[in-house]
Amino acid sequence: MLLRNITLLSTKFILPAILLILISSQNIYAQTANSLDIEEIVVTSTKKNTTLQETPVSVSVIQMEDIERLAISDILDLQSSVPSLQINQTQFAAQNTFQIRGFGNGANNPGVEPSVAISIDGVMISRNQSAINDLISVERVEVIKGPQSTLFGKNAIAGVINITTALPENDFGGKFQITAGEYSLSKIGGTVTGPISENTSFRLSATSHKRDGYTKNLELGTEINDRDRYAIRAQLLSELTDNLTVRIIVDKDEA
Repeated sequence: MLLRNITLLSTKFILPAILLILISSQNIYAQTANSLDIEEIVVTSTKKNTTLQETPVSVSVIQMEDIERLAISDILDLQSSVPSLQINQTQFAAQNTFQIRGFGNGANNPGVEPSVAISIDGVMISRNQSAINDLISVERVEVIKGPQSTLFGKNAIAGVINITTALPENDFGGKFQITAGEYSLSKIGGTVTGPISENTSFRLSATSHKRDGYTKNLELGTEINDRDRYAIRAQLLSELTDNLTVRIIVDKDEA
């Protein structure tokens, strides 16, 4: 009688244990299979295309999907997604301070050279104020942390914000967006791309962003910290040969 009870008790616990092991092994296999399908992130932080895992510097990457999902409008909004990036802006767009890991020029003066460099498609922006505009047709934003003066010049002591815009495509396509909000906010932006010939394609992007100021000067009776800016960018991409590609970018912005 005792032996029978022990057998029943063993069967009662062994069967659930076997089922639990089988379920756990299936979950581990599924997680392993999913991990193999992770898309590689390619960055240009070292002036050449490398995967994020192989890049020997600390980089935070914000891709196009993240920009749309997080509603990142301009560079100022990046600090909500990059913990080590801090941007202080006062009453005017020309008065701002960029800091990475707490390091920056610390001067609220547009005449002082920055310590955080900004690069757009490989072109360095000499003053941070010139880059305070809406991000249009951006493929990827890389925030490189730490001194990068060897590759990006003297104004990269604290780090670099490296912006890469989307290339023209060989298929016709486009995107259009309208945003409205408080303080008479109106934002209109869009992009269109397509082929011109067999080896040449174009992309045209534009945005307009307006908003009333939310701070009032009681002495003058005027509003400050308003927005009235626009930007337009035209690109032409031509594959002349298998080893030679020409990309021409013309842009204009006002803030």
